[in-house]
Amino acid sequence: MDEIFNVFDKFYTKTGIASRNEVHKQGLWHETFHCWMYYREGSEINLYFQQRSKLKKDYPDLLDTTVAGHLLHTETPLDGVREIKEELGIDVEISQLQYAGFVPMSITLPSIIDREFTNVYLLERKFNMHDFNLQLEEVQGIFVISLSDLEQLLADETYITEANGFIMQDNKREKCVKLVQRKNLCAFYPEYYTFLINYLKSL
Repeated sequence: MDEIFNVFDKFYTKTGIASRNEVHKQGLWHETFHCWMYYREGSEINLYFQQRSKLKKDYPDLLDTTVAGHLLHTETPLDGVREIKEELGIDVEISQLQYAGFVPMSITLPSIIDREFTNVYLLERKFNMHDFNLQLEEVQGIFVISLSDLEQLLADETYITEANGFIMQDNKREKCVKLVQRKNLCAFYPEYYTFLINYLKSL
C-alpha cells in the first residue's frame, strides 16, 4: 500500500496530501526527517554516515545522512525519531535531539523529481560499531568523516579522504577503511551541506 505524505507549496504551507508515487512523479514538496549523529575529538567534530544498501533503488552503496526518512501525513518532523530505531537499532529520546532547522532541496533523477523540506536534527554521542543493529535492506555500513574533511569534499570534487567504520558482510561486522570522494555522497546538494557545516561550526 502506497504511503501518504503531506504536500506543501514552495513556502512550506500545507496544501493537501498525496501518495509517495504521486509526490515523486509530480515533484510535489513534502517533508523528510534527517538526523546527524556526531561526536567531538579535541577541536574536531566527526560525523557518522550510513552506507546505503546496495539493494536500494536510489543511490545504492552511497554514503548518506546518519538516519533519514520520509514523514507520513499523520506525523510531525519529530516523529521521524522512529527512523533511528528502525534503521540503526538505537533507542533515542526526542528530548536528546537538537533541531537545526530545515533545508528546501530539489533534485531531479531519471526516475523521480524529489522536492523535500528536510528537517535536520542533531545528536551528539559517540558509538562503537557494536552499538548498531542495522536494518540491512536499508543500511549496510556506518562510517565516520570529520567536519574538516567534509568541508574539503564540498570544496573539491577530486579531494579524497579516508573514512573509518564497518560494513556488514554475511551478517558479521567487518571493520574497514573507505576512500571517499564527493561522488560517494548521496544526493549531493551543496546548499544542504553548507547549512550543516555552518550550523555545526556554530555550536
